[in-house]
Amino acid sequence: MQRPLEASFFRPAAPPPLSAAPDISRLAAQLGEACLRSLARLRPAGWAVVLDRIEERADPPGETGGRHVRLESALGSLTLHLSLDRPAISAITEAALGGTGAEQAFGLTDRPLSRIETGLIQMVEASLAGELATALTQHFSRAFSKFEDGDPPPITGRADELAQFRYIINVFSYSGELRLTFNAAELRCQMSAAGQADGDDAPAALRQHFQNEVGKSDMVLTVMLGPETFSLEDVAGFRPGQLLELSSTVAGEVTVWSEGVASFRGRLARSGERLAVALSAVNT
Repeated sequence: MQRPLEASFFRPAAPPPLSAAPDISRLAAQLGEACLRSLARLRPAGWAVVLDRIEERADPPGETGGRHVRLESALGSLTLHLSLDRPAISAITEAALGGTGAEQAFGLTDRPLSRIETGLIQMVEASLAGELATALTQHFSRAFSKFEDGDPPPITGRADELAQFRYIINVFSYSGELRLTFNAAELRCQMSAAGQADGDDAPAALRQHFQNEVGKSDMVLTVMLGPETFSLEDVAGFRPGQLLELSSTVAGEVTVWSEGVASFRGRLARSGERLAVALSAVNT
């Protein structure tokens, strides 16, 4: 006798575990390196970040604590939650205040964080979000940027719809846990798209990201009022408090130099209490 068909026969097959993904170990390592770079900005000494495990099922983040981040790319978004446990917050605070591991870190217990502690952790979370966006850009070869239009949407879903990377962070003798919780479906989508992306599109997105980052880099500009000529005998006779009379006037033209190149011309001006330069021409 044939067995009748049941609805369970038509259920889609469960997706393979993330831990079986071919590139998951490299992604976990790059996320850990991003966390290490962020913590080193706080204090560049003694930090270690070690992957503890990747969990396929994770409890949804609570209403309090941590930070929700949405990272956008050309092929979709990733919703992420950053959370630090109390020992991790204690370790970060100790490091920021100059701890050396010579004595036991103070315990936070369950008391509310002070304004200073809250501000410090918010600063660390913001730095983490930026470094993680850079790590994802490098891993998937497409630019990821933080969602900045108000508060990002929180992660929602059952435990089996979330994936969590759990890291142990340590500075000197202080340790704690940092958790990165992703929407598993969004992460799978990004990983699948990375394997199917056209060979030219991904490098182009990565080049654009690097161009954007280079555009944000600092450049030193030097304003020169005018060269003056003194004899060696005059220079040898200079003394503190002596006034050097210049041939240039305040109304005269000044040159703005960048890396040894005369890039702009302008005149001296005032901006509030500060001296400024009003640019009048670009040297070509």
